[in-house]
Amino acid sequence: MNNMDRFINQFPEQEARDNINKKLNATGWAVQDKNKINCNESNGIAIRGYQTDFGLTDYVLLVERRPVGIIEAKKEEEGCRITSHELQAEFYTKDKLKYLDNDPLSFVYESDRNLNKWVFEKQAGALKFNEKQMNWLRMMKEYIAASFHIEVEDLDYTPFNAYGGCGMMFQLLGTGMNTVSNEMNEALVV
Repeated sequence: MNNMDRFINQFPEQEARDNINKKLNATGWAVQDKNKINCNESNGIAIRGYQTDFGLTDYVLLVERRPVGIIEAKKEEEGCRITSHELQAEFYTKDKLKYLDNDPLSFVYESDRNLNKWVFEKQAGALKFNEKQMNWLRMMKEYIAASFHIEVEDLDYTPFNAYGGCGMMFQLLGTGMNTVSNEMNEALVV
């Protein structure tokens, strides 16, 4: 973000939303306002400012017209209070969305908490992750946050290809890389 963008968008929450919009668009989501919903634009729709029984969300994610998740935009300084914001998003998942006739959302992505729990469980045994491996796991976590799933083949694309892609992942985890990606898919999306 250049200085002019920062001047125009002075509110940290709006900066977060601008960043989220860019990331959603880059990964194929069609970002739309709640008053201009067009479910035919894309299989993946991110609706800004969607009303639930609990309150107004920053984004509701729809895949093929079915709600699959919530994104809450917070200023960067709120990272230290992430668990309270996860709780806010979890409340939204228990509601029915007013526009759609659906069950409560079953998808909750809980940022680092689920990754940390999974790593802790893995390292309680013989497996210990070094710093390079942890950096890859964090990249995979971010990818899962944006795409809801990761396959080993995805490791040959952005952002992983800049760090050696699938070949580097194999060097770091060997034949266990398939198990790791499968387990992370299950552990991070509840």
